[in-house]
Amino acid sequence: IPDHVAVLLVQLANAIHIIDMAQLRPMENCAVIGCGHLGLLLIKALRACGAGRIVGVELHTFRQKAARAHGADAAVEPVSAANLVRTWPRGGVDVAIDVSNAAEACRLSVELTRVGGRALMASSPRDNRVLFNAYEARMKQI
Repeated sequence: IPDHVAVLLVQLANAIHIIDMAQLRPMENCAVIGCGHLGLLLIKALRACGAGRIVGVELHTFRQKAARAHGADAAVEPVSAANLVRTWPRGGVDVAIDVSNAAEACRLSVELTRVGGRALMASSPRDNRVLFNAYEARMKQI
């Protein structure tokens, strides 16, 4: 396999593994937190696997635009994400996936997830610390 192809296969394998870990069911609503190269590939893979609504959560507007171009139904900044998914059926996403490498994103993934949903941390924050509200995760049975 040529090197330029092999590099892409590693990220595709990561996206497939993340979806497998999420135990995605058809038409489940998803949030992808972090729309860099892995997040964009994950959005495409979620769409191909039959996900319902997909929201990309990203600080940078150029990455929000890329998320929509890659199949996200919406792409918003983190402060707007919770307000958006509260309007969706069941008041949150079924699956929230953090691929942002930001410690605070784990908290957001718990906030966006509906009661009984699943939140995955598929990144490694730069300082090796994650922040989330354990009480909220427990009460939502995430």
